[in-house]
Amino acid sequence: MRNFRSYFGDEARFDFRDRRLLGIVGPIGSGKSSILDAISFALYGKTPTVASATKSLIHQRAADGAVSLRFEVEGEVWEAARLLRIKGQSQHALYRLEADTPTAEAVETITQEGEVNAKIIDLLGLEFDAFRRSVLLAQGRFAEFLSARPAERDKVLKGVFGHDR
Repeated sequence: MRNFRSYFGDEARFDFRDRRLLGIVGPIGSGKSSILDAISFALYGKTPTVASATKSLIHQRAADGAVSLRFEVEGEVWEAARLLRIKGQSQHALYRLEADTPTAEAVETITQEGEVNAKIIDLLGLEFDAFRRSVLLAQGRFAEFLSARPAERDKVLKGVFGHDR
């Protein structure tokens, strides 16, 4: 990520490969939520706290901000990339890569926001609300998931475990 929320300047990179369980810890204000928001924004073009006012995600001292996330689904390597600008249009792209290497070439490219969003939902099997409620439970929101109606919880869990596939 670059110039995204509390991260200003040079790219901040995080490598979560080969990790089954991950904890993001640190003092208040150290950027933990920014990391989770970057993952959410790279995938869905929005965050649990910011749905449409996405330009507010750009660091206050920058003219643009960017996030990208590389992930694997059923043996295929994908990279979602989103660029926000204070002035001008944002850019959205999704690439299927030939391998998970720094120099991997794209074998498929999607650049229209709606198509990127639709493909992400297809790949992950989760719409944004299901992702937000199950994968990215914000601090203090676990009780909301537990108190959801049974049909809502059932839909989220079926999506998480791929039951609908």
